[in-house]
Amino acid sequence: MAFMFTEGWDSYTETVDLINRYDEVESPWSWQATAGVVGGPCAQCDNSAGSGSPELRSSVLAFLPHIAAINFGFWFKLSALPVASAAIFELLGDTLGSGVWRVHIQSDGRLFTIDNASIANVGNSPIIPGEWYWLEVNQNGNGYLNNKLEWIVAQPASTNLFGGFKFTAPPATILTVDDIIVYNNTAPYPVDSDLPIGPLIITTTRPLTDAVSDFIPSTGVDNAALVGGIKVDYDNYVESDVANEGD
Repeated sequence: MAFMFTEGWDSYTETVDLINRYDEVESPWSWQATAGVVGGPCAQCDNSAGSGSPELRSSVLAFLPHIAAINFGFWFKLSALPVASAAIFELLGDTLGSGVWRVHIQSDGRLFTIDNASIANVGNSPIIPGEWYWLEVNQNGNGYLNNKLEWIVAQPASTNLFGGFKFTAPPATILTVDDIIVYNNTAPYPVDSDLPIGPLIITTTRPLTDAVSDFIPSTGVDNAALVGGIKVDYDNYVESDVANEGD
């Protein structure tokens, strides 16, 4: 599977979970339980009274060359248009400092991408404040807003490395983001030629506690011992169908 990263936000219960799982969560970024695209969880930055650009940063991506053609998709909503052009999403270099590829929004509401060689590609459709949009882009290729082609570009391949991404909220706006996907050109699906794969909703499903288990441990002493890569909260992994026993 070519998916490198997905984020649905619904495995969280409070803002501290966001802080625990991202490298940088600048105030006022927060986890919201019901502000998402379908009324579920999401991440939000209420920067309506701010003058800076607070960031939500992750180093989850492997260090790959730009030529790997990384594709991104996510829902976003802005409460207002920025006074001046501002970045809302950046692909970061291997040191996680400056962005090497960015998605900006102009004061007229149109999106554009710009790389570290200052090659810009401007979209055609201005966004409406307060509305949700699905943005799907390739850092070396096309960009789509709500499945509509906004720009076509064949940027020169870069040998720079990147290690993460970040969202930034423009001054005097509220930026809400939901359901992130990141995928590369590894078969079978999705690959570059599948862009755009269209708007997605990510929903986390779990077996109920104190219910008949949907899975049987194959190694380890219980299901919690088999969970790798995330912090176990012992509420969502079923080992016993007997009430009050440790799950």
